[in-house]
Amino acid sequence: MAEKRKITVSEGKKITILVKESPFHGNFCEEALRASVGLAQTTENHFVRTVFVDNGVWFCTKDLKNKEFLKYRIAFKSFSMFLHVEKEALNNFDIDEENISSDFKISPRAEISKILLESDHVFTF
Repeated sequence: MAEKRKITVSEGKKITILVKESPFHGNFCEEALRASVGLAQTTENHFVRTVFVDNGVWFCTKDLKNKEFLKYRIAFKSFSMFLHVEKEALNNFDIDEENISSDFKISPRAEISKILLESDHVFTF
């Protein structure tokens, strides 16, 4: 019988949390935030980035007034974690860049692609 091996993220890794799901259908965005903060807390050597693409960009709007995000906002700042929202996805949904919370960096798809390629681990929500 094969021995089950526990898969862990090793120290010093670049980790990206990719959020593709809408905040209006389930709690994927909140779970992504929880995972981001949890991974950042495991060791100081992890470099954790959270990226919102596709339907996930709706989570980043000022209109959403998301209480879940406010819970994690302090943690994101204290761990110097980066939050990106894809510019092209905003354009696809006709979301004005001025309607995006200042906590998020609006990044072009090329930069998002570079982040994903440089990542040691990508977790998708």
